[in-house]
Amino acid sequence: MKIDKKIDWIFFDVGGVLTNDRKAERWRIGALTSVIKKYNPRVNRQQVEVMHQQASQKLGSINRSIFEFFIDDKKQARTAEKELYLLRDQKMDYVSTSTIRPNALAVIKQLATKYKLGLIANQPKEMKQKFKNAHLEQYFTHFGVSKEYGLSKPDKKLFLTILQETKANPVRSALVDDNPERGLAPAKKLGFTTVWYRHNYWGDRTFSTSSIDYQITNLNQLLGIF
Repeated sequence: MKIDKKIDWIFFDVGGVLTNDRKAERWRIGALTSVIKKYNPRVNRQQVEVMHQQASQKLGSINRSIFEFFIDDKKQARTAEKELYLLRDQKMDYVSTSTIRPNALAVIKQLATKYKLGLIANQPKEMKQKFKNAHLEQYFTHFGVSKEYGLSKPDKKLFLTILQETKANPVRSALVDDNPERGLAPAKKLGFTTVWYRHNYWGDRTFSTSSIDYQITNLNQLLGIF
C-alpha cells in the first residue's frame, strides 16, 4: 500500500532491518538463559524470551534489566552481567556475525533518489565501517549511531537529538524498525510514520500493533510503500 502522506525523511534501525542478526540474537537469548540459571536454576529460555520483550520497553540495557528481574541480589545480577559480556567477547562478535541484507544496497540506493535517509539505531560505532565497506554510507544524509550520542532507544532524547540535528519534521518522517516496543512505539508518539520489519528470530512473541502503520518482511517491500 502506497503511503498517502508527504514524507521527507526515512530513518532506519540497523540490527534486524538492514542487517540479519538472527545468529547473534539467538545466541544472546541462549547465553542469557545459561548465565541466569547459575543464580536462578528455575528460569528457562521461554521466560527469558518474554522478559527480553518487556525489557525492550525500558530505558537502558536490555541485558541488565533481564538480569535484575531474574536475580534478586543486585550484586549477583551485576556479576552475571559481567559474565555474559565476557562470554560474548570470547564467543560472539556481533559486528562480524551480523550480515548486511543482500538487497539493502539496491533498496537504499533507490530510496535515496526521493528521500533523505538517516539512522536511528542502537549500534556500536564499529558497525559504521561495515556499512562503508558495503558502499551504503554514501546514500545516508545522517549516519550517526547510538554509541556516538550516549543515548539509546527507547529514550525519547535520542529521537529528539537526531531530529534537531537533521532538522527533520517527525510528522514528515518514517522509521523502519524491527522492535515495536523499543523503536516504533516512541517514534509513533512523536508523530513518525512507522514501518515494522517483521522477522522470525525472536521466538514466539506477540507484539502490539498499535504503534505500527505498515509491516514488511523484506526490504524490497519498502519500494511499494514509499
